[in-house]
Amino acid sequence: PSPMRTRQSRPAMRIWLPEKPQKIDIKKGGHDVELLGNVWDTKSKTVLLRFQNYSEGADVKIYW
Repeated sequence: PSPMRTRQSRPAMRIWLPEKPQKIDIKKGGHDVELLGNVWDTKSKTVLLRFQNYSEGADVKIYW
């Protein structure tokens, strides 16, 4: 989570995975959150995700 009213409105996270994700779900309070960016890096086996900032956090599920 990020502090409320910060300039970082689109956080990013890079996650190592065993293979390229087939599906990514992001939810906040049971509601879908729009995925603003999803970039797979084959060499490092990581995915870079970007989505709207919520100070209370969001649930991210990745399926591969």
